[in-house]
Amino acid sequence: MSTVVDRKVKEDAIGLLKSHSIAGFFINIITSAFLAFGFEKNIDQDAKVTWWLVMVSIMICRAICFFFGQHFFAKNSKYDLYVFSVGAVATALMWSFYPLYFYQNASDLELTSTMVVIAGFAGGSAIILAANKVLATFYVLVLLLPYSILLTLSDEASHQSLGFLGLFFALFVFIKAIKFADFTIDVISTKHQNALLLSSMEQKIQERTEALITLSNIDSLTNLLNRKAFLEQFNALIHNQPETQSFAVLFVDLDGFKGINDTLSHEIGDQVLIMAATRIKNFNSESQLVCRWGGDEFIVVLPHKSVSQTSAFARDLIEKISEPYFDHNYRVTIGATIGISIYPEHSQRKEVLIQHADMAMYQQKRHAQGSVGYFNETLRLQLQREFNLRDQLITAIDREELRLVYQPIVNAKTGKPDAFEALLRWNSAFGPIAPDQFIPIAEQYGQIKSIGLWVLEQACQQAKKFQLISPNLTMCVNVSVAQFQDEDFVEQISNIFQKYDFAPSGLNIEITESFFASDKLGLMQKIKALQKMGVQISIDDFGTGYSSLSSIQDMGVDIVKIDKSFVDTIQGSGLSIITAVLLIAKELNYQVVVEGVETEEQANVLRDLNVTYLQGYYFSRPIESEQALEYLEAL
Repeated sequence: MSTVVDRKVKEDAIGLLKSHSIAGFFINIITSAFLAFGFEKNIDQDAKVTWWLVMVSIMICRAICFFFGQHFFAKNSKYDLYVFSVGAVATALMWSFYPLYFYQNASDLELTSTMVVIAGFAGGSAIILAANKVLATFYVLVLLLPYSILLTLSDEASHQSLGFLGLFFALFVFIKAIKFADFTIDVISTKHQNALLLSSMEQKIQERTEALITLSNIDSLTNLLNRKAFLEQFNALIHNQPETQSFAVLFVDLDGFKGINDTLSHEIGDQVLIMAATRIKNFNSESQLVCRWGGDEFIVVLPHKSVSQTSAFARDLIEKISEPYFDHNYRVTIGATIGISIYPEHSQRKEVLIQHADMAMYQQKRHAQGSVGYFNETLRLQLQREFNLRDQLITAIDREELRLVYQPIVNAKTGKPDAFEALLRWNSAFGPIAPDQFIPIAEQYGQIKSIGLWVLEQACQQAKKFQLISPNLTMCVNVSVAQFQDEDFVEQISNIFQKYDFAPSGLNIEITESFFASDKLGLMQKIKALQKMGVQISIDDFGTGYSSLSSIQDMGVDIVKIDKSFVDTIQGSGLSIITAVLLIAKELNYQVVVEGVETEEQANVLRDLNVTYLQGYYFSRPIESEQALEYLEAL
C-alpha cells in the first residue's frame, strides 16, 4: 500500500510543480525585461540585453519541454521532474547572476528594485515549488543569499541595511518553504492514502456485496442454486423460451437418505448430500438449471425432445445417484425417485410445473420407488382428491364425521361372540370414504396418531357398555406403526384405562406384520409393557406381509389372525397354509382367529381344524353400536 501511495505522491507533486509553469514563464520574461530595460541606460546595457535574451531562451526551452516532453516521457514521470528541475535551477541561477554582475554600476533605486524582485520571486517559489522541498529551498537560497551577503559587505550603510534585510527575509522564507513543502507533501499523501483507503473499502464492499449475493443465491451446503435463485432463473427461462421450445422439469427425491442421518450421523448425511448434488450437477452439460429444492430434494431443468430421451436421461441419473458413496470411514448407498413435468404441455407457469413434477415423484415413490414417473391429468385429479380428503380429515373428529362399527369375533365351538373388532368409518362432506382410502392418507400426513387415540377412547367406552351384557367380552382395535412408535403410546393407553375405569384385559391391540420391519427393539419393549398391564396383542392379516416367524416368537404375541385370502382358497393351497399356522400357533401357545369367513362350508371346515375363533360376514357384517348391543342381548 505504501509503495502505491509513494508513487502517486510523486506523480501529483510533479504535476503540481508543472501546473504553474506557463504563468511562471511569462512572469519571468516580463519581470526580467523590467530589470533589463526599466532603468537608465549605462555601460552595462548590452550585458543586460544579453542576460535578458538568455533568460528568454531558457523560458522558451522550458516551454518547449513542457509542451512536447509528454510525447517522449510518461506524464509526471521522474524524467519530467528532471527536466523541470534543470529549468528551475537555470532560472534561479540567472536571477542570482543579475544582481551580482550588475551591482557595481547600479543605482540605489535599481539595487532596491532588484532586491524587491528577487525577494518576490523567492517568496513565490516557496509556495509554487512547495511540492519539492529541495527545489523550493534551493530557489530561495540561490536568489537571496548571494545578493544579500554582497550588500552586507558594502561600505555604504544603506546597502548594508538592505543586505541584512535580505538575509532575514531569506531565513524567514527558507523556513516557510520547508513548512509549505512538508504541508504540501502531507496533503498530497493524505489525499492518496484516503483515496486508496476508500478504494480498498469500496473493493471490500463490492466483494462483500458479491458474497452476499452469492450467499443469497447459492445453497450453502451443496453450492447449487437455492430455491429463490432457481425460481428467478426459471422464470427468466420461461419468458425467454421460444414458443416451439419444450423442456422437462425433473423433481428428484433421494431414497433412503433419512436412514443415513438416523443411523450414521447428520455429518455423514451432509457429505453424502454434497456428493449426490455434485453428481446431479455434473451429470449432463445440457442441464440448464440445477437446484437444491430443500432437504434431499433437487430439481433439474433440461431441454425436452422426446419422452424416450428424457426418460433415458432420468433413468441414467438415478443410476448415477445410486452408485455407492465412499469415504474413509463408510460406504453407503442411496437411490432416487424422479417425477417429470413438461413445458408447455403440462403448464406454462413455473410453480405449476414444479408442483406437477412433485406430484409425479410423490406418486412414483409410493408405488414404484427408484423409478421415473410422468405427470398426467389423472394423477392430478387423484392427488387433488387425496389432498382434499387430507384437509377434510383434519377436522373430521370435531365435525363428528368419524364413527366406529363393530364386527363380532365368535367362538368356533359356541357360536357366540367373545370379542368385537372396532372398525373406523368416515362419512365425509364428499360422502362415505372407505377405510382403505382415508387411513393411508392419515398415516401419510401424520393424522393417524390423533385419530388412533380417538378410536381407542371410543372403543374402550363402548366396550364397557358391551361388558354390561357380556362381562368377559374383549374389544379389538387396530393400531398403526406410527401410533406404536410414539414415545407416549403406552402412557396414553394407561391414561385411557384410568379415565374410563376400563380393565386392560378387555383390550386387544391388533398390529400387522409390517411392524416387524420397523424398530423391532423399541416395539418389543412397548408390547411387553402393554402385555404386563394385561393388554392382549394380535398379529392381523398374518401371512400377507413381513412373515418373520422368528420375530413373532421373539415378541410373544397372544393371538394370530389368519388373513381372508387364505380362507378364499380354502379348497386349495389355503387349507395347507391355515393348517400349518394352526400347528405353529399350538406349539407357541397362541390363539388363532380366522378372518373372512363368508359361508357355512368355510366355517365347518375351520371348525373341523379346531380353529378357536371365527370372524366374517357369515356371522355378521360390521354393525353400529346400537345393533351390536341388540346382537348381544339377543343371544
